[in-house]
Amino acid sequence: MERPINSHYNVERRTVTLFFNDGESGEYCIRGAICWPRPVEEMVTQNGQGVLVRKVEGYALLGCQDIHTGVIWVMEEQPFVVIDSILDKGKITYEGLSLWFNRNWAKYLSKKYYFQDEYELSRQYRLNISRSKMIEPKPTLIQIDTTKDVDLTHSIWRFISLKQLRYDKTGYLYQKLNLLKQDDKSLNPAIYALQLLCFGFERYPYKERIAA
Repeated sequence: MERPINSHYNVERRTVTLFFNDGESGEYCIRGAICWPRPVEEMVTQNGQGVLVRKVEGYALLGCQDIHTGVIWVMEEQPFVVIDSILDKGKITYEGLSLWFNRNWAKYLSKKYYFQDEYELSRQYRLNISRSKMIEPKPTLIQIDTTKDVDLTHSIWRFISLKQLRYDKTGYLYQKLNLLKQDDKSLNPAIYALQLLCFGFERYPYKERIAA
C-alpha cells in the first residue's frame, strides 16, 4: 500500500490533504484506534506443526477516510506491549507506541485515537501516554461509548460490504481479517482495534463546517 510523502492540514475544513509519489492527492479525515495490551492465544506454525502461543499484546491502527467517497484506508498498524520503548544495551528490545504516535503526527498530522476498555486497564496506559516525555504532541484519546460488541463487529462488515475498507494485504491485520471471515470468534487485538476504528468513523462522521 502506497504511503503519503507529504501532508497539509486545512484549518477551516478540519481535514488533512495527503500527497502521494504518483502526483495524486486526497482530502481525508484521520483517526486512529487502540486496543490496549491483553492476553492473547494464537496458533503459529513451528517445524510444520501448529503450536499454541500465549502472549500479551496490544494493537494500534491509523485510518484515513476519504471525505468524498467514505473509503477508509488503514495506512499504519502497530503491535505493542509498552508506551515508551524498552532499551537493552542501547538497542530497542520492545518498540513502544510513543514512536508510532510521533511518526503518525509527522506523516499524517494525526492526533485523535479511539479506545474502549475497562477503566483500570485503560487508565494506566493513558497515564503513561500523558506522562511520556517521548510523545509530542500528545494524542487526544476518545473513548468509544458502547458495550455492545456485536455493533462493533457489524461496523467492519458494513464497510467491507460497501467496498469502503482498504488495508495492506501483506500485513498482520489482513491475516486476522481472513480468519474472521472464516468465522473465527476469537477477539484478536488487531481485529478489536479495527472494530473501534470503523465504529468511530460511523459514530463520529466527518461533517463539513458550514460558514456563518
